[in-house]
Amino acid sequence: MGKGQDEGETYSIMNERHSHIDQRETQPRRERMPEQELGNLLAAIGNHEGKALLLAGMTTERAYTSDELYSVIISSQGEKKGWKTNRTVPYYWCSYSLSPIGLVAREVVDQEHALVRYRKTDYGSDIGTALAGHLLSFSEEHPDVSLYQLFGATISPSKDKSAETKDGEITHRNRAPLTRFRIFYELLSRDLPMRSADLADSFNDTNSIEYKTGDHVHRLIQSHLQQLAKTGVITYASTEYNRSFSAYSVSPDRPNDKPAPYKTSVTLTRDVYTMLEAHPDTIFTSDALYEKLVKQNPQRETLNKRSFSSTISKVLNNLTEQGYVVKGKFGNGIQSEITLSDSQKAALTDLVVLIDRFSEMDEAFLKEGCEIAKEILNDPSRVACLMEKAKNASPHANQTDRQESEQRIISYLLSHPGSTTRDIQKALKEKYNKSLTAKGIQIILRNISQREDMQISQRGSQNYYTIERREEDPETVVFDAQKN
Repeated sequence: MGKGQDEGETYSIMNERHSHIDQRETQPRRERMPEQELGNLLAAIGNHEGKALLLAGMTTERAYTSDELYSVIISSQGEKKGWKTNRTVPYYWCSYSLSPIGLVAREVVDQEHALVRYRKTDYGSDIGTALAGHLLSFSEEHPDVSLYQLFGATISPSKDKSAETKDGEITHRNRAPLTRFRIFYELLSRDLPMRSADLADSFNDTNSIEYKTGDHVHRLIQSHLQQLAKTGVITYASTEYNRSFSAYSVSPDRPNDKPAPYKTSVTLTRDVYTMLEAHPDTIFTSDALYEKLVKQNPQRETLNKRSFSSTISKVLNNLTEQGYVVKGKFGNGIQSEITLSDSQKAALTDLVVLIDRFSEMDEAFLKEGCEIAKEILNDPSRVACLMEKAKNASPHANQTDRQESEQRIISYLLSHPGSTTRDIQKALKEKYNKSLTAKGIQIILRNISQREDMQISQRGSQNYYTIERREEDPETVVFDAQKN
């Protein structure tokens, strides 16, 4: 844990939900795991269900080729796949995440043909699989939050990836997952709400070797807080430079009847108030509400953002005047606020206690983690569910989906010249069960037009899209050539 913290004080908070920790029987134990080793493990398997499942599914008895690693991930999901990854993805997980910290070992089978296999090490089997099992179980128990949302990308958003001693020796990489874990620990150990500046100062005080002091660490912590708030892991609001800032929450003394709508914005008033009422412990900015309302109804993406945001603010002010909503403003002394709802605190407490127990290297807890991993792998439906969760949270998987959608649309237009957005939308749904909004398709078409020879004709208010087939274009297309 962070230096200078009273470990007993932290446990007094966490034991509200885990009172058994100090009462467990004495078991054989190793020395407590150093935090940097823990950070390496969290960065390798702790921030991704797929990587944790891959490690858990490997054995020390065999070395795996790229195709065999792919088979581990695909076959363990049974017939209904949660995520059918690209064939090379599991190999890259080994190359760039598992191998560098010794969870798997690289074996060069054929130097001339660069044939490489990966074998699970004893460290990966005893320690890595134990952590994987416990974290996968945590992910199942908290279906609304993924490991990636909690721990983020492997490397810190800071440009300074390494820490140096006074002698200039690089000691370790500054990994985002360990920073996130320290943030969670601090938030659970302190009185909330708190300012982001105070949280950053605690990093300056306790981790000065790893984090440059001053503005650097403030920007680093603020970046993590913004990402964590965006995915709902914590509740965080802050001012923007040189701008006034308002935050809203449902009033505990609100009337029992439904509020009167703002002018003709009946539906929007209802949706805004329903959102606030469904999250009574959350402080919303108008920007945060805008994002949630658009996600709730993608058709709102077609609306003018400035105008729609302005209407949301007016609806919020109207609800405030009626007593349904309370509005707060940050002042000169307080320009940010971090807090946790009951559900957020419960999830983070479970996570921090789990990782803290793992760090103690208690043999019984490590064995339990390995058994949990085995149980999960023996149930294809559980594996598929966890893989689907990893896919939905992975920015790289979503990028692959966008590229795939682009290729499908290009192929469709090659065989169906003069198609409308609605034609494309219908074809994607019928052939691939892929639902895209009209706005989303228009964005993809705009990207395609920058690379392809696309012609757009207009009749009335309707656009018709055509891509001219060039001689070098491949003959095979994703869509059948038959008419819909």
